Amino acid sequence: MGSPESEPGRGADETQHSVTLTHNFEISKYETTELAFTTLMGWNPSYFAPAGECGDHCPVESMSWYDTLAAANRLSELAGHSPCYALSDVVCRDTTAVGANYMNCMNATQQGISTATVALNGVTSVYDCQGYRLPTEAEWEYAARAGSTTAFYNGGITNPACSPLDTNLDAIGWYCGNTGGAPAPIGLKAANAWDIYDISGNVWEWTWDWYAADLEPATDPAGPDGGSGRTVRGGSWFDEARYARSAARLSIMQNAHSYNLGFRLVRTMP
Repeated sequence: MGSPESEPGRGADETQHSVTLTHNFEISKYETTELAFTTLMGWNPSYFAPAGECGDHCPVESMSWYDTLAAANRLSELAGHSPCYALSDVVCRDTTAVGANYMNCMNATQQGISTATVALNGVTSVYDCQGYRLPTEAEWEYAARAGSTTAFYNGGITNPACSPLDTNLDAIGWYCGNTGGAPAPIGLKAANAWDIYDISGNVWEWTWDWYAADLEPATDPAGPDGGSGRTVRGGSWFDEARYARSAARLSIMQNAHSYNLGFRLVRTMP
């Protein structure tokens, strides 16, 4: 994981280090869409909703980290898997306290989850969850790279800002250099070698891990035990090319709701 010191646009928190993942996992080939989230949760939090600049097949955005856990649990329940997360002391964005009934926050009035107590559900490692979940930061980068070692999965970076256009990124992802000021429908750019789309650009993607500036070699890492924010990956339609690099990292508070922040889910394979 991480990037070489010579990589243009590199951040100080990208020290290269070796990671071993001992669990097989599957990952969604697309970012979660507005249609998928609305069908699952009965509500669409997106700023760029279907009536506006984007549509059903655009990535859902403007949900908190807690909202993504709720969505993962809901999908697990519908698929017959044990949910990965136990949410309690849930408070909606409108300050309504709903205990463990997080679905009561999923509507236009309560507007999702602002805060909650989160624990793993019957397991001690997130990798041992049976149900759907957010990827760890290590899983995310492994999937994004698909065996590549360059800044993007299709090659290096030449222009870290919005302009001039970075031709490699333009081929695979949406960023400030090639969008009209909004996210784009999924799957329009070239996938990586493992058939994963939009993992560079379009919307940032939540991961499970607390953010840590210094990362070290590890087996099955899941981040530190605490922190001030969770790590997001991938860059977005709003951001410069450097943020869409496979190694780029950012810390975002768990209750943040942003129009350039979405997610995709993974599941450990039995």
